[in-house]
Amino acid sequence: MLLVDSHCHLHEIPSWRDRASKVLDLNSIPNNKLTENLLPVSVGYSHTTNVKCAEIAKNLNIPYVLGIAPQTAIKQDISQIDEWINFILDNKPNAIGEIGLDYHWAENEQHIEKEKIVFSRMLDLAKVMELPIVIHARDAISDVLDFLELRQFDHTFMMHFYSGNLGEAKRAIDMGGLISITPLHSKSRRTVIKEIDLEYLLV
Repeated sequence: MLLVDSHCHLHEIPSWRDRASKVLDLNSIPNNKLTENLLPVSVGYSHTTNVKCAEIAKNLNIPYVLGIAPQTAIKQDISQIDEWINFILDNKPNAIGEIGLDYHWAENEQHIEKEKIVFSRMLDLAKVMELPIVIHARDAISDVLDFLELRQFDHTFMMHFYSGNLGEAKRAIDMGGLISITPLHSKSRRTVIKEIDLEYLLV
């Protein structure tokens, strides 16, 4: 059995960085089975991490996801977003992410507005490239789903590191979403795992 880890920041893990720097001949490994039948999906969240993510993923011949996360939108000058988008277009990822809204770290309305501007541009990019998206939504799941409905986003999306309630999970699935579960325990997360069909759950 091949386990797919749907969301990995491999640039932050030294052992994977070292492996990628060696440019291994992965064609000799059936189905890209790397370590203990694990296939990681490498994910970026800023322009800097997108560059690292793409390099590692291409060297390892594994799937990768590029995008600008809401935390990045808060911290950085988003006037460079066209440059960031051009990099993603040129590198042809498997999905756009992680992207979304994060009200936990947003300190004011200006932060939230910057997040929404970047989220909107990322959704435009996903539509142009006809790619699924990976959503980061912290204390903002309902607003993210409203945003997707308003924009009539009709591609598959994954709710990464899901922390919402069962009702929000069911709504996401009805809209074409998948739910990503982390090993961090919570009562709400246990309820979602028990009630949601296995075909909609990822690790």
